[in-house]
Amino acid sequence: MRGRTLAVFLSISISIFAWSSLAHAQTTINANNLLQKASVSFSPRVGTFQEGATFEVPVYIDTKGKSINTIELHLKFDQRKLQVISPAGRSSVITLWVEAPSYSNTNGTINFVGVVPGGINTTNGLVATITFKALALGDARISIASNSQILANDGQGTSVQTDFGSALFTIQPLPPDGVTVYSETHPQQDTWYNNDTPVLTWEKPDGVTAYSYILDDKPNTIPDNTQDTTDTKLSFPNLKEGISYFHLKSQKAGLWGGTTHFTIRIDTAPPAAFKPTAEMYAAAITSSKAIVSFFTTDTLSGVDHYEVGTINKNDSADISPAFLEAQSPYTVPTQSSKEVRVIVRAFDKAGNVRDEYIDISLFPTFAGLLQRYSLDIILTLLLLIILLLVSRHYLFKHHVLRHLKRAFGAMKEEDMPMPVPPPPAALPPPTGLPTRPMVTQSGLPPIQYKRPSETGTSNENR
Repeated sequence: MRGRTLAVFLSISISIFAWSSLAHAQTTINANNLLQKASVSFSPRVGTFQEGATFEVPVYIDTKGKSINTIELHLKFDQRKLQVISPAGRSSVITLWVEAPSYSNTNGTINFVGVVPGGINTTNGLVATITFKALALGDARISIASNSQILANDGQGTSVQTDFGSALFTIQPLPPDGVTVYSETHPQQDTWYNNDTPVLTWEKPDGVTAYSYILDDKPNTIPDNTQDTTDTKLSFPNLKEGISYFHLKSQKAGLWGGTTHFTIRIDTAPPAAFKPTAEMYAAAITSSKAIVSFFTTDTLSGVDHYEVGTINKNDSADISPAFLEAQSPYTVPTQSSKEVRVIVRAFDKAGNVRDEYIDISLFPTFAGLLQRYSLDIILTLLLLIILLLVSRHYLFKHHVLRHLKRAFGAMKEEDMPMPVPPPPAALPPPTGLPTRPMVTQSGLPPIQYKRPSETGTSNENR
């Protein structure tokens, strides 16, 4: 009995010891495996990229506190949707490549084999940076093959247990570009128009199914992602004056594209009312002119230019003046009529017009007087000539002529030579002496002068 009991005790003891030994051995193995486990992952692990876009995928290693010195990675990717542009960037924890990084876009593989002399212990070591190009729509997966390995820096090349991660990327179609908008009513975005009903049109690119738009007074508004229309033409009647902005974007394959901004400038009001002023200048009857000054403003588009037309107020109302572009001050051309109306027309940059006028009285020129009063002038001249002839006849026939004759006679008398007085009478010769007639030095007897009264003749008859 005692022997039987001992045998049972020994059997139980052996079983307990064996179970304890096995459990201890298993616990020790699992702990060692846990301490040497590392991880290799991609960043980012998920993402969305557009068709045709290029993007980078870094590969990182976390040694989990262990020192490693060898990295061997074999990657797989979907070659139908992805294309490798560059297998590795310039930076890496690998300082010595056993094999240069290689790839095959045909097979969809990438290979890295390198060592780190002296080992490395890191939580976020950059192994490589792969550059991909998105080729086609859909999901593209990148994974690390099971034949990849990480070796410990223990001098024995011990393989480190490693979790190899993967990445999944979604390739979406390109969003539509900004739609090209144009307008037949308001074609130039920097030009003002007086039409308050703009009509906008745009082309429909392939694959576009809807549009979202908004019209406001802000230049950079982005419409929301809500379908507003499927048409390619819109009009906006009675749009307010000023600057408005039309914003439009399109939807293609569920994606909203870029926004197009179109500027609309509307000005339907003419320039502000104004009153021209005139200054008269009259240097002589042959020179008469007026200087007209004018100025106005326009609050929206601004004043573009002025035109001036002149008409005679005596002309028919059906006659329209010829307008010429002019600037202030403006010299009014000389007219044959005294009463002139000067019309000043102001244009703004949208084509709106404001007309104002001023009536002025001009002094006519000599040519204008002759043209207008030619008969009166001729009759007046004839009358003056007749008066001159009659006056001449009266004056010269009567008073003036007599006085002139007297004056002329007096002048002739003054011009006659003065008479020489006679010599004194000769003394009678002495008595008893013979007498001898007197002679001059020339031997001729002296001339005897007599007064006119004595002879009864005038000096004219002598």
